[in-house]
Amino acid sequence: MYVKMIEKFYSPTSLESSNSYFLLGVYYASKSAHFTHKSIACFGKALSIRERKKDCDASCADCLLNMGLLYKRQGMNDYAEEALKRALKIRLNFIGPDSL
Repeated sequence: MYVKMIEKFYSPTSLESSNSYFLLGVYYASKSAHFTHKSIACFGKALSIRERKKDCDASCADCLLNMGLLYKRQGMNDYAEEALKRALKIRLNFIGPDSL
């Protein structure tokens, strides 16, 4: 239902759409583990939109961080490690290595 609303009101490639998917991912992540796959899909969609727009800033790192934590919760450690490493790399490029 929520995804259909996002698709109805926003362009599928807009940053508003990406932000909406991100927030929907946060919502699903706050629910039971039953919603983890929906949350990962929402964060992935938000990330995909930003990567296509070449607007990969801290928002991309936040998507990847959340995906990594959810993969870890599911026991998908290889996926978790990959997502978390990508998030860290983006953060380092965005804020600089001296700020960590």
